[in-house]
Amino acid sequence: PYSETENDPELMKAKVIIESMDSKVLHLIINNATGPRWEAKLFNQFPGKSYKKALIEDMGFSFVPDPFMFKIEDPETHETFISTLNTTNGSLKFYDRYIELGLWYPNKRIFGLGQRSTADFELCHNRDYCCYTIFGKDVGNPLDTGEPPGGKQTYGSHPFYMIQLKNGKFIGVILLNSNAQDAIIQKRKNDELNVYHKLVGGIIDLYVFYPCTADCVLKLYHDLI
Repeated sequence: PYSETENDPELMKAKVIIESMDSKVLHLIINNATGPRWEAKLFNQFPGKSYKKALIEDMGFSFVPDPFMFKIEDPETHETFISTLNTTNGSLKFYDRYIELGLWYPNKRIFGLGQRSTADFELCHNRDYCCYTIFGKDVGNPLDTGEPPGGKQTYGSHPFYMIQLKNGKFIGVILLNSNAQDAIIQKRKNDELNVYHKLVGGIIDLYVFYPCTADCVLKLYHDLI
């Protein structure tokens, strides 16, 4: 339904904000530059914690404005652990009633997204393609196994997931958005991973937790929310 042309009335001009929440937490916001949008809010972030912000240039973040692309490197190893997908049409679609962000990760072991039925807690286990719908319905069934085309609304959900890197460390990602959304997981043959976030409204409010132990990522996540 979207023509993806500059004259499309649904197309919005994007404003990008990047900030450091902690030396291991980067916050990326993509919002409408010309007017307000509905957005979920987190209050009392890191309550009672004296956290240390870092300079963005010290956090391994870089981006290209047009077409919009970004990547984040681990400041310690200088290895890229998250980036937008490198596609000819860009990895971002930002319309009034449809938003899409495609992300790349260097390893396919992914966990999270709330109440999902998985083997060993790994999402899309032994499969190459899955679609998880994130829109709580307060119903105990069905269990969401990621079987395409998705659409299985679970009892509750939270758009947070963790990815285990090849060096054993973990990273965390939360896309804070209360609108209905799909998280489409595509596991590639080289053990890399693509995740497509498709939303029906709001903004892109992305928190990225830098590589550390699983306990460390979860502690930062709990401090944040």
